[in-house]
Amino acid sequence: MEEAKKIVNSPFRRWMLKMLMKYMMQLLNHPIRTKMISGGVIASLSDISAQLLIPRLVSAPRNNNNAPAPGSLQSYNPFRTLKFFVYAATLNLGVHFWYKFLDFLFRGRSGRFFTVLRVLVDQIAFAPIINWYFLTFMSIADGNSPDVTANKVQRQLVPQLFQHWKVWFPAQFINFSFVPPMLRPLFGSFVALFWNTYLSVRNNRRVSKS
Repeated sequence: MEEAKKIVNSPFRRWMLKMLMKYMMQLLNHPIRTKMISGGVIASLSDISAQLLIPRLVSAPRNNNNAPAPGSLQSYNPFRTLKFFVYAATLNLGVHFWYKFLDFLFRGRSGRFFTVLRVLVDQIAFAPIINWYFLTFMSIADGNSPDVTANKVQRQLVPQLFQHWKVWFPAQFINFSFVPPMLRPLFGSFVALFWNTYLSVRNNRRVSKS
């Protein structure tokens, strides 16, 4: 019991609450900038995890004997992280206005039926755009031509979209059902931390094969 009280009253907990309050104030006063920066930072953390942590967990093999060991600092590619930062920051700009549109579309409509309908509209109308943007942005950032990019998007969009729906259908149902509107970007960012890690690993495997 005493240990629990120490954790509750710990300086770390107070610091976390202080940081959360600062984030909420920034979200209230500068919503677009805050969402873009926080989305970019979280996506960067996802890519860093994909580069340095995941290879250690799965014991990824080396491509050749002279290459740095997967998961080592020598193998880290900061350009990959920069790509994810820019991708997520610009994506969150679009997400901000998309959520505004959903709020307008479902204004005054509540209940389980409209929550499910909202999730369906979000995932059917917006999810394909998000995944198309990811594949297009990453391919162009890797230096591919428009023709190569179009071919990659055509081959990879549908499989990636089905993976997206497995994660984001339930995540968005929880988000729209139980999370206050102001905190929805924060909840989405938490889910995106894991989703973007998956995207980073998946995208890098495709780049390595091509």
